Amino acid sequence: MLALDSDTFFNLLESGRYASDWDRSLCFGRGELRCPVLAIWGEEDSFLPPRQSAARLRKYFMDTNHPDFEVIVFPDASHYLNAPGSSTDFVPGYLDTMTTWVNRHFATYD
Repeated sequence: MLALDSDTFFNLLESGRYASDWDRSLCFGRGELRCPVLAIWGEEDSFLPPRQSAARLRKYFMDTNHPDFEVIVFPDASHYLNAPGSSTDFVPGYLDTMTTWVNRHFATYD
């Protein structure tokens, strides 16, 4: 499977016996997840197709009327969200995005 191009890979996952496995791999049932979700991919991810993965998750949340989700693909970021040429520095904007999202959803007030 790893040698397949991303379109063939997703077509295979969405067909026949793999379709139910693919949905189960999301780790939640149809519309059962109601907590806020922030999903982030790096555009240069070499492990899985980031644009297709993000689009599929976005569609899932829209189809299940999820009340609060955000799906982001960072340009020039690796699978680990590293900046180009770095194994330790995150891509610009990643930490700010995470911090802002967490504070917006889970900040407590005195």
